[in-house]
Amino acid sequence: MAQNDSFEAFCGGAIFNESLLLDSSWPRFTECFQESLVVWVPCGWLWVSLPFYLTYLCHQDGVSILINPLNTLKTFFSLFLSFLAVIDLIKAASDGEVQKIHDVVYVSGGIKAGTFLLATILIQLERKKGIITSGVLWFFWFLTTLANIIPFYTKIIQEDYNGHIFRFSIFYIYFALMLLELVLHCFAEKMTRAGYYDLGKVGALLHREDDAIRILRHGQGRCTASPRR
Repeated sequence: MAQNDSFEAFCGGAIFNESLLLDSSWPRFTECFQESLVVWVPCGWLWVSLPFYLTYLCHQDGVSILINPLNTLKTFFSLFLSFLAVIDLIKAASDGEVQKIHDVVYVSGGIKAGTFLLATILIQLERKKGIITSGVLWFFWFLTTLANIIPFYTKIIQEDYNGHIFRFSIFYIYFALMLLELVLHCFAEKMTRAGYYDLGKVGALLHREDDAIRILRHGQGRCTASPRR
């Protein structure tokens, strides 16, 4: 009982309320549920899978993928999500001076910022290792987007924009970027037989290299054939 009371003090209430969910006219979840499990489950997936995925990446020796619009957008959006999480955390701390903000908000905000930064690092590490697509990151973005559907409709129905317009706006920018990340991770980098470089460019380079070799050989033949003085 004491443990439940301490968690409710940390979270600002019960994590699950069956009557609230079943007796409402819409699927309603507690604030504690939205601030904890909605954040912790998707982020927990990425952190739990990290040791295994890093081990896998360390054993890959593929050709590094060139910087392109796809991996640039993935990196930028993920980094910007980390930035938004920090901004939201700062705003929550500012609001805490005039109203009660439960500790779960700060903890979850820090977890989000750290997890999006981790996703950014993994995107670049995959590029360096020549990974054309990532099931781990795709599933992370899928879980994150799916879980955040709950606060997406809750904030609109409860009209949070009337009293918390800044954090309301931040959340929907945040949701849009998560959805974009999910869409981007549905596409794989272009794979070719010559690593992940464009075959046409590689062919042109090889053709020029062959020409250079023929010229050098011709020059060497002429030097060999010239009479000595």
